[in-house]
Amino acid sequence: MGKAVAITGMGVASAAGCDVASFWNNVRAGLSGCRATIATGDNTPASAFEAAVDDAELARAVELWGVRKNERVVKLAAVACHQAWHDAGLPKPALPTLGSRAGIILGSGLGGIQFLEEQMWRVLKSANNRIHPHSVPRVSPT
Repeated sequence: MGKAVAITGMGVASAAGCDVASFWNNVRAGLSGCRATIATGDNTPASAFEAAVDDAELARAVELWGVRKNERVVKLAAVACHQAWHDAGLPKPALPTLGSRAGIILGSGLGGIQFLEEQMWRVLKSANNRIHPHSVPRVSPT
């Protein structure tokens, strides 16, 4: 039999809530995280609805958890991981002292889809049929 594992902390960054409490409350109340799609720039939305973390809510979470500037998907993952670490009651510099006895498991359906879309539009709108050489690793789930 393998070693026992204990889940001691949780974090979430989703369209239904950017922390465990609001996510759980919204799910239990049957509130959807979907909203009408907001067109940005000259891109025509592919769908009338989206399930995205609200920009203002993500900005508040990023500020609260001190996440460095990065791609949106990395900010979402970092916010959820910071929440889980804090929820577990672990101090910030705990990783070196805990060594291999602590870690974070992160789940993601798809990584940097925004980056992938930017590359797609770049190919469609120009004669350049090449995408960024880091496209595959940047959109792979973290």
